[in-house]
Amino acid sequence: MPSRKKPPLRGEGPPALRFEATLGSANYAKAIAATSELGLDRLPDVDRKVRVLLSSDDARKLLERGFEVHLLAPIPVGPLEKSLIMTDRQSQEWIESQLKGIPRKGSK
Repeated sequence: MPSRKKPPLRGEGPPALRFEATLGSANYAKAIAATSELGLDRLPDVDRKVRVLLSSDDARKLLERGFEVHLLAPIPVGPLEKSLIMTDRQSQEWIESQLKGIPRKGSK
């Protein structure tokens, strides 16, 4: 019989799931400050809501601070696809294309 790995005990290792969430109707500046204090990853949002990627523990901390947390989607935790990672050369080419036409300090 093949051996099976035991699942990690609660509190061991990284969480297996994070969530995409928004912070209800909270004051924008106050919500930004809280996400910064907790070190949460912010996501772009076209409606100017504060959209974050958080763990269940992060959600609990926000709730304890009085924020309304709307969970939108579960996001499984796993390694990033290698195709999504830029090489140093790719990132240098990208930044050069973004800065094209902007005068550089010391140039005439």
